Amino acid sequence: MIESLEDRKLMASTFRITSISADNRGEVVLQMNQAVNASTVSASSVLLYTAGADGKLGTSDDVRQHFAVTYDSSTEKITLRGRLDLTRLPDTGYRVRVLSTKLLSAAGQELDGEFKGSSVASGNGRSGGDCNFRVEAPSGNPEVRISTSEGTMTVQLYLNKVKTTVQNFLRYANDALYDNTIYHRSVPSFVIQAGGYSAKDDSTGLPAEIQQFSPIALQALLSNTRGTVAMARTSNPNSATSQFFFNTVDNSANLNANASTGNNGYAVFGAITSSSGLATMDKIARLPTEDLTPSTSGTAFETVPDDSGALVVIRRIAVVDKIVAI
Repeated sequence: MIESLEDRKLMASTFRITSISADNRGEVVLQMNQAVNASTVSASSVLLYTAGADGKLGTSDDVRQHFAVTYDSSTEKITLRGRLDLTRLPDTGYRVRVLSTKLLSAAGQELDGEFKGSSVASGNGRSGGDCNFRVEAPSGNPEVRISTSEGTMTVQLYLNKVKTTVQNFLRYANDALYDNTIYHRSVPSFVIQAGGYSAKDDSTGLPAEIQQFSPIALQALLSNTRGTVAMARTSNPNSATSQFFFNTVDNSANLNANASTGNNGYAVFGAITSSSGLATMDKIARLPTEDLTPSTSGTAFETVPDDSGALVVIRRIAVVDKIVAI
């Protein structure tokens, strides 16, 4: 049914979505242009659908997924906190529908929601009109958003150069194995390391090793310059599993592969893309460290970053997806 524009009330300043961001695991952030009636923010006003049995998105058997939807009045952001099971769902992306009659502004306006683009204000100047869009995998080298307790880093992954290493990293990220893990090693003017241990084991209250997949072959093809991320490993060149580190300085002289010296090197697979991401990396690197070895009886916890008694936690790692019209 086509909605008549004449039936809508022309508003001087309509209630709009000004930008949208989304990741491959179903987290969607809507930036609103004004205060929202918090009681209307729910899974009934912001809906997410994945492909059904036919494996195609946008058909009659699409499956609605139910996730928490929250509103932050200080930023006027609405967040749908999806955690899609990417081990089970087909790789078709997902679609989102924001219902204009359900989501209201604090002043009682309906959403002016027609989708115009992820960084373009929604709507056509009249209240009413749902916002519909699709979230799908980007082309080329993907970017991942690493959200931590100290800030966020966006990292471009070099899929075109070290495919096996990138696919290994994304396997852990997509399976949510990096969620609620910690930065467990920090060495001044060298690296900060993560990806191996949970923030807390429920039975002991201490960090515990996360699930590991089979080690991968070394791809030490790129340079360990400042702001790059590389796979950690043992003395065995082909031993990398889940752990990774950020080069907080230029470590190319001692971490790059060098046939003349017999240095196998470390596999860089991405790099931080912005100054704000580098600032987050540097913030973590500047934190004091504590030795948790007496509690854990392990050597991995001698230089754990500590922010006023709190561990530095990776809350989520996910691919920044492309948002398109339906």
